[in-house]
Amino acid sequence: MKIETLGFDQISIAIENLCLTPLTKEDLAFVFDPLWQKDNARTSTHNFGLGLSIVQTFTNALGGSIGATIDSDVVKFSVILPTH
Repeated sequence: MKIETLGFDQISIAIENLCLTPLTKEDLAFVFDPLWQKDNARTSTHNFGLGLSIVQTFTNALGGSIGATIDSDVVKFSVILPTH
């Protein structure tokens, strides 16, 4: 995790994860959707596809933004939050 100050009124939080299930750039359009999982045929008793949707909801409520990028098998999430 990397935390940086952006000017006087914003902070940036960056988190990188190794993907065990390969994601494509097209998948990134869906990762913040509630209940989205890479494999639609799979049902999981451990993962429900809510975590990133909840983070996006809180981030937006605080006036921030969240995004994701993929490079090879590493996905990077970036959150920008106001400090006021």
